[in-house]
Amino acid sequence: MARSSHLTRREGGRYYLQIRLKAFSGASSSRLVRYSLGTSDYRTARRALADDLTRLVPLQNATNLAERREAVMAQLRMFRLDAPSEIMDKLERRRAYEHVVRRLIDEMPALDRDPIFNELWMNFCERNLSAERSLKRTDDVSEAYEAGRASAWRAARDRRFAALTPHPPTPETSPFATEPDIHASSAETAWSLVPTLSTTSEQTPSPTPTAPIELPVASSGGGHLMGDYFERFLDDERKRHGDDRARSETGPIVAFMLDLLGNKRPAAYSHEEFRTLNLEIPNIPTRKNIPNAIGRSLHARYLHALNNPLTPLEKATKTTIRNNYHSGLNRFFGWLHANGLMTIKPALNMVTQQNRASLPRDSFDDDEVLAILRLPLFTGCHSHERIWTEGKYLIQGSLYWTYLILLLTGMRPGEVGPLALDDIGEADGLAYLDLRPFDARKGRVTLAEMRDLKTGASARIVPLHPLLIELGLLDHRDHMRKLGKTRLLPDLEPYQKPDGRMRWSQAITKSWQYLKNQKKIVTRQDVTLYSTRHMMADMIDQLRLPQRTRDRVLGHSHAANAAGNYGRKGLLSTSELREITGIETPLIEAMRGILMLAKERADRGELVLIRPERPPARRKKAQDVS
Repeated sequence: MARSSHLTRREGGRYYLQIRLKAFSGASSSRLVRYSLGTSDYRTARRALADDLTRLVPLQNATNLAERREAVMAQLRMFRLDAPSEIMDKLERRRAYEHVVRRLIDEMPALDRDPIFNELWMNFCERNLSAERSLKRTDDVSEAYEAGRASAWRAARDRRFAALTPHPPTPETSPFATEPDIHASSAETAWSLVPTLSTTSEQTPSPTPTAPIELPVASSGGGHLMGDYFERFLDDERKRHGDDRARSETGPIVAFMLDLLGNKRPAAYSHEEFRTLNLEIPNIPTRKNIPNAIGRSLHARYLHALNNPLTPLEKATKTTIRNNYHSGLNRFFGWLHANGLMTIKPALNMVTQQNRASLPRDSFDDDEVLAILRLPLFTGCHSHERIWTEGKYLIQGSLYWTYLILLLTGMRPGEVGPLALDDIGEADGLAYLDLRPFDARKGRVTLAEMRDLKTGASARIVPLHPLLIELGLLDHRDHMRKLGKTRLLPDLEPYQKPDGRMRWSQAITKSWQYLKNQKKIVTRQDVTLYSTRHMMADMIDQLRLPQRTRDRVLGHSHAANAAGNYGRKGLLSTSELREITGIETPLIEAMRGILMLAKERADRGELVLIRPERPPARRKKAQDVS
């Protein structure tokens, strides 16, 4: 709150703001900031004081230079959002803040080497200077107008131009016709007072005012605004992919751009605005420590960070910025260019030192894998609903097989759920999974009938390790076929995303998060479900197989040229299948000891073997019977 001690006044003069800021360098422990509020009216001074203190109190509360720097940067970003008309209204307050920051810069020498600060600071100062020049031009015009009006009066008085009848400039000839005439009423009054000097008795008709030209206003459904074109872009993407994935992939960052820069015609955006967008994208925080009331909007999170510079918030990783934010906007901008709707090509490349580095994934340690396999899901659990509690049931359902397939094949989590019974094939007594998009030997199919794969290289043959066969995977397949099922794991229910796509990895991901965060089975932050792929890559590397074979098993792209597309289309030779399915390591032997013990107990009747054929019933929420 503004206190009276912050407001001083010289006798009969203007009011001054004064506030003490802690000094982090030099002999003095604090420094007094004092400047004029530019008014001698008490109420006006109080309003200016309250406005300025909202920006100065964060500087006063900072406990170190880093916090003060963040407070300054946050306020400069807020000022950057001001429209030109707002800058004119806030110019006095902006100049006051510029005065304060200039005095603080000497305390923060690191700012000279900070490109983000330099960009924000130069933009802030240049816009202030531009506004000052505009005001000066307005003052000059006003002075010229007043001088011209006085000359007209003198001319009329002296009767020097008796044959002429003066007329005010028309909107067509006025050099300031496009700007609001702040002297319109006084000008009309002045011209009405000038006497008619014509020698004839006829009155010269006053000029008819020209009607203002109305520009067509873009409506929300007229397709003129950037937001309207974004909906057209989504329509095209929906036709191309058959779902609304483009909205979930590009919608949040496009909405951020529209909130930050405004929803205008594509041609109305300037290079400066796109430069602002490029600089502000790295300042979007993650959802960590963001109140639920803020919601999922990127712009709302961004404003929350600006308004709370001292709140510990995490900024997005370099990978998120480039692969999600920059990539999403570039897709939309590319569509605009392709349709001739925008000529500027925004450069989106800014990542700051405050953004977090992406966490590289590591392979599982042997102890971590064995700790997972010693859990009741693999040794005997209580029920389908309580798979992590010990019991007498061996439930070979979707979670059981997904964990084991990931560990022993290196497949992606989302590739296991949609497996069909016919995807399991056999060649020379060796079993494999066929992940090709369709069987080319049977001819062409429509795009809608093809398997949805992450990349083109994901189409491949995946060898099945003999341990999976020993645990009964083929028996499980045959059992489901007898029941009339077509999917290998019919008890797995996919999650349908808002954009219409199916997320098959939802159940295994939630299960893994429970093991990692609640059961604390794995404590390392660089271990994820994808670590199973790293583990399989390590096993293949020990066989010293060709890189092309390794890439085919894991579904990685190997060659960037045409030569890499020749040869068997994703197939492995019999010798390669035999080598990979024959992988035996001390870890696999230990896994076999744990898993086969439970399987043998089920074969002896000590555990009840269950192969679920449908998803478990969902628990109904308790209803209010009042």
